[in-house]
Amino acid sequence: MTDLLRTAIAAALAPVQEASEASAPAGPAARIMIATPTYDATVHWRYVESLMTAVLLCAQHGVELELEMAARFTLIQYARNYLAQRFLDEPRYTHILWLDGDLGFDPRGVLKLLSHAKDVVAGVYPVKSDPAWFPFEPTGRTEGGLLEARMVPTGFLLVSRRAMEALAETAPTYMHLHEGRELATKHIFDLELAERGGKSILLGEDVVLSHKLRRAGFDLWVDPDIGFKHCGLKEWGGHLGRELERWAKQGIEGLPRVTRSSAA
Repeated sequence: MTDLLRTAIAAALAPVQEASEASAPAGPAARIMIATPTYDATVHWRYVESLMTAVLLCAQHGVELELEMAARFTLIQYARNYLAQRFLDEPRYTHILWLDGDLGFDPRGVLKLLSHAKDVVAGVYPVKSDPAWFPFEPTGRTEGGLLEARMVPTGFLLVSRRAMEALAETAPTYMHLHEGRELATKHIFDLELAERGGKSILLGEDVVLSHKLRRAGFDLWVDPDIGFKHCGLKEWGGHLGRELERWAKQGIEGLPRVTRSSAA
């Protein structure tokens, strides 16, 4: 985040922070780094609209959001590893929220994810396809309105410092040259070849991250009660919970019909 943007956000939040200062506990309830990779250094206006509102809502509840972006990296795993390293190097952050720049979201969703007090919890949005589907793999286990998953996407994913540091402990470090700078970076995100049905497929970095988190002992959870707009040539709107309710009313098993992933 640039100094100019930090100053602008601080000025905008000052009235809110002053109004709640008397009743707020000492220090923020959480300090979340928003991690957004963007290949061409642009984001969708839906993302901006949602994030601006989320910043204000979180401030009213003593939660600080700070934006970090990774632009012009040639590979998505380079960008995500750079952002992960930024988070690891700043101990003031309690969580990292992986947030894609083509996503509009219910601004209350950030606080919803945080309220579950889970190390790994995601909101799941529809993919850009017709018909749309939701990219996660449910286990069938539920807890307090959450769905456990084997795989979750990284477009709206909240991860605790404890979980990120656990991944970093076993990750090798590589030197990455980006725009004239040499960066020592933990190798957390990567692609992976896997055998499925007698064929080799390339798993995306989100699938590989899910596998690493589960191997490290962390459960993956999904809050289905968050609405999204996934923006591209058009906007693919979706709300996982309502989709599951629709299937249930029709007497059709919901989870297998609306979910899949590149690991399937």
